[in-house]
Amino acid sequence: AQLTNILPNLGNIKYVISFLFLIGFGVKAGMVPLHIWLPKAHPAAPTPASAILSGILVKTGIFGIIITVVFMMNGDFYLSLFLIIIGFLNMFTGGFLAIFQNNIKKNLAYSSMSQMGYLLLGIGCIGLLRDHQAIAVYGTLFHIFNHAIFKVMLFMGIGIIYMVTHKLDINDIQGFGRFKPVLKLTFFIGFCAIIGLPGFNGFASKTMIHH
Repeated sequence: AQLTNILPNLGNIKYVISFLFLIGFGVKAGMVPLHIWLPKAHPAAPTPASAILSGILVKTGIFGIIITVVFMMNGDFYLSLFLIIIGFLNMFTGGFLAIFQNNIKKNLAYSSMSQMGYLLLGIGCIGLLRDHQAIAVYGTLFHIFNHAIFKVMLFMGIGIIYMVTHKLDINDIQGFGRFKPVLKLTFFIGFCAIIGLPGFNGFASKTMIHH
């Protein structure tokens, strides 16, 4: 509580302090260019750990960034602008790199990185919008909740596939879903949510951030 009163009045050194906070929390949140651990950790981790890692733990970094920028720095203009730029970079880089992955866990890891870009963009908007920040707050918090739901569901689906086949390469597991309607349906719902298809929870929170 005292940092909120002290930090904004420290002159330019406040940017050094807050930037160091952002680096620490940014590693946790998979922020570009600190994201390199994310696609390495997911394929190595057991499925329940991957689900918690992507669905829950990366959000602790996002929470720390919210505390730093919105509360400790009172939504500083330059930090908010920086987060908006980094958010767009995360969205593009994560989505672009996901296209080239054969390992389905790596694919979802880069997807998580892209989704974190939406959250970073939302936090930047909270700072920039000032008195009109309510929709950015709602959109960001709503997407944190939604991403946890659909990403954990997708990782659990991958866990089922891995338990049976012991493979994660998309080229090796293609066709596994034949005659497995429940697995196909849950995967399809998860993917519809993650791309933000209308009617699914990902669409609702992403649209709020877009607005």
